[in-house]
Amino acid sequence: MSMEKVGLSLFLDTEINDNEEELLLQNIDSSFSLRGGQLLLIFDGLNEINDGLKLQQAHYCALLALAHKIFINKCKNIKLVITCRRNAYFNYMNSTSLHLNPMYFYSNNDYSQNIEGLDDASYNLIPLDVREKENLLNSYKILNPKVREAIINNTVPPYFISIASEIIGEITNVESETKIAENLNAIYDLFSKTMIARIDKNKTNIAQKIIYAYFDYLINSTDIEVTKFGILEYLPKYYYQDFEDTLNALIDVNIFLQSSDNRIIRFCHDKVEENFFKEYINEYESKGISFFIGVFNLSDRSFIYHNGLLFYFNEMLRNKKIDLYKKCFINTFDEYVRVAQNDVGVIINCDKP
Repeated sequence: MSMEKVGLSLFLDTEINDNEEELLLQNIDSSFSLRGGQLLLIFDGLNEINDGLKLQQAHYCALLALAHKIFINKCKNIKLVITCRRNAYFNYMNSTSLHLNPMYFYSNNDYSQNIEGLDDASYNLIPLDVREKENLLNSYKILNPKVREAIINNTVPPYFISIASEIIGEITNVESETKIAENLNAIYDLFSKTMIARIDKNKTNIAQKIIYAYFDYLINSTDIEVTKFGILEYLPKYYYQDFEDTLNALIDVNIFLQSSDNRIIRFCHDKVEENFFKEYINEYESKGISFFIGVFNLSDRSFIYHNGLLFYFNEMLRNKKIDLYKKCFINTFDEYVRVAQNDVGVIINCDKP
């Protein structure tokens, strides 16, 4: 199936023009009505398309157009489900000025009245209940009692349980068990370390440098997408010779993904990226205030980096690095105040004749 197709064409994996689409929807709906059935169209993980934000936005717009056609043609036997990260949805909504119409996406039997009190149809999925967690833990063969107890007693997504199964064999000592029981985010930390450890030992160092260059590019750029050339811009030239092989290794162990044209690089999952961002801050915290201002600015642009920064501060407090914590906040605050005062001065001066 080609991700270049959009709307109904994507689901049916055949080219359908706009004129044909409504008639086809009516025929499909009629067919399912006669059979007493329903067609469920699911687009799971819109933000996980690897070919860049523009293609994600194109799919988003096409899916909303499809929802509109399903609605106006009263296709009650066709249902559409779209999932993505909440922050990705806000990004699509802001960049396209389109949002999910509640008339299309909530129960609306008479197909005429809006849902009172709602102006948007986005919603959060209900967290896993205990029974669902236990079923997943059993399916993934996670038998460690302390890990099971910690997962059952906390709110975690299914992805968390799947990556826990990846590294559960690495948990062979009481210290690791205790670490996870006290802080479930340790799972992401262990997962990241396990994935890096699967890379050839000769490439481990450059793998870390590539990951850090990824964040260097984001901090020093206004882009939200990272390309190979962007990484190379901040990677020491000493590592150029092994760049392609090591990048492919990072893709092979499911740390990175790349677009179909091999141009755009991204992390396999937001949580993995958050953890590596925390490690990136740990690595370069000694750079001082200018570095942290860049980190804070990047955190303002995306919830991923906001969470990564919180992980960093939480770990700092757990490790009792209180002095560094205070210096970071106080000095960064002072720097922001100084910059803000200078900006105000410039604005005032501009108003003078």
